[in-house]
Amino acid sequence: MYSDALPSRSQGQPIRVVRDRQGGFEIPIYRDYRGFHARHSYIPSKRWQRFSKNQSKLELLCKQEIAQLRQGSFHINRLTAEQWDSVAYAYRTIGDVPLVKVIDQWRSWRTKFEHKSILVDEAVKSYLEKMRANWSQRTFGARRGYLEGFARKFTGKILADTYTKENLEIFSAGLRGKKTDSANSNQRNSASSWAKRDNRRTHRAFFQWAKYEHYLPKDAEDPTQGLQVGRSQGQLRYMTPEEKDQLILRTPFELLPMLLIRIFTGIRASEGRPQKVPEAAVVHGISYAWENINVEDGTLTALGQETKLKKAKVVQINGPLLEMLKFFKSIPGITGLIDPPDAHQLLVNHAVKPFGQNWIPNGIRHSVATMRIQRKDPIFDIESEMQTSAAMIRKHYSEMAKAKPKDHLKWFALNIPPGRRWTRVKKSSGFRPAWWDLITDDVVDAFSELMQSLTKKYGYDPLANVGSEINKTETTLLDIAL
Repeated sequence: MYSDALPSRSQGQPIRVVRDRQGGFEIPIYRDYRGFHARHSYIPSKRWQRFSKNQSKLELLCKQEIAQLRQGSFHINRLTAEQWDSVAYAYRTIGDVPLVKVIDQWRSWRTKFEHKSILVDEAVKSYLEKMRANWSQRTFGARRGYLEGFARKFTGKILADTYTKENLEIFSAGLRGKKTDSANSNQRNSASSWAKRDNRRTHRAFFQWAKYEHYLPKDAEDPTQGLQVGRSQGQLRYMTPEEKDQLILRTPFELLPMLLIRIFTGIRASEGRPQKVPEAAVVHGISYAWENINVEDGTLTALGQETKLKKAKVVQINGPLLEMLKFFKSIPGITGLIDPPDAHQLLVNHAVKPFGQNWIPNGIRHSVATMRIQRKDPIFDIESEMQTSAAMIRKHYSEMAKAKPKDHLKWFALNIPPGRRWTRVKKSSGFRPAWWDLITDDVVDAFSELMQSLTKKYGYDPLANVGSEINKTETTLLDIAL
């Protein structure tokens, strides 16, 4: 095919060869006393040749000619007798069907079947072996579970025929989370929205790899497009003021400080505790310490490395929360971390599971955002202190704030019954903050008396329908937006 396009010995070696990216055509460029010239003989019985004194201009002409050769855009008179016979045979075979339509169908068929045939199990195994070095152990374990689960469900089947949106939706709908506490130990809850999003990310990366390796057709559609990964808007679950009051009463004394901070400020749960504690007792991850709290200014200050978004923030503390934190800060020698790494699990084991209830993920944060909108807090304060955007606030919480009862006075008030005394966390071998050793029965009794006085001062009065100073704010731009 290239014999006519190659130069003769008398012409010498070309100074430049313009090639098609797909490797189908190439046009050499030569130089002599006249300037630059190029030629090819890909069209039978007709030689293409161009001259120019400008090499760049000639290269551009060569690229244009290659594009025409690739598209077949040459005059019909250039067809040979053999090619005319092929055209006539095609028309006799297809009858009245347009030749263009037949060619398009043939191209679609060829594209669809131009890929390697591989089983789902083999493709997943090959992908995991290739990507294992690029992922952490935790990431590899999670993504291996998603992919191997899909492979087990469709074992022995061809990847190109199986990896579709319908099958991926069937697999995603069957994802399960942690085991429940029912008598049937094999029963599991539905996977969280986070797990479904991670599953979608994993399969999207696997799809792109399989397409690159030609295990899927070139025109294969991404099966993760439009995959439902969470609840639709308006279905966020939040905690009611009554549930909040019960949670405060049931929580052990050592876990109260961070819980109260979350209830009155809405900070993320992951920002309240460290993620891991190595043997050197150096805490890594997102965590808050007593040094973050300034009771004189009434602020909770967090540096960039202490927040999820890696941005510093300052949260205003006032009302009953400020007085409760002043009590804790007054304990001699109280420093260091507020919560241990397993604080959430301790909270669930002590204050949720024993009472036959289920924990609402992010329920406190959703409640605080909703109540602050009902209270008509400035949207700029909510955006800054909760580290979210105004668009997300309007999207997730504005409609819920209008649909739910006006409970913001109840949420930011206290309702502690007389004689209430908090329990203690059971001692265990796990890591515990140093300030826990400073807590005595006298400290717990003093705190119980403080909560009684704060209930009288900041309690909710349904008859007067007025709350404390924390509930009195002016109408802001957010009220107009609602």
